[in-house]
Amino acid sequence: MAYPNGGALCSPTTVSMLMTYWSRMLKRPELDHNVPDIVKAVYDPNWRGTGNWPFNTAYAGSYKGMRGYVTRMCDISEIEDWIVNGIPVGLSVSYDRLRGRASEAADTWWCASASRKAEIQ
Repeated sequence: MAYPNGGALCSPTTVSMLMTYWSRMLKRPELDHNVPDIVKAVYDPNWRGTGNWPFNTAYAGSYKGMRGYVTRMCDISEIEDWIVNGIPVGLSVSYDRLRGRASEAADTWWCASASRKAEIQ
């Protein structure tokens, strides 16, 4: 990434991509934000970082007509359901899981999404 401290900006980068998607789909330029702008909005001083998914999705969901979600999914088929319905998702997957190693979080897929309020009821 071309941003200072780029290795620690995964969550804001994901939110930026999700919001840019909706900006283009809905023709709402006010939803399109650069990663550094999102970093400023989602920084969690207690956690001392930007990887707090509830903060990130709350930011995305704070825009009129938008809703942010954080949920836990057990397998890829749950993610596929969202995608089939035209709702992009951002994932936080345990690094150990990706490497085939066991860990406390290895059985978990965390999913974050920003969607129009009318999309999911």
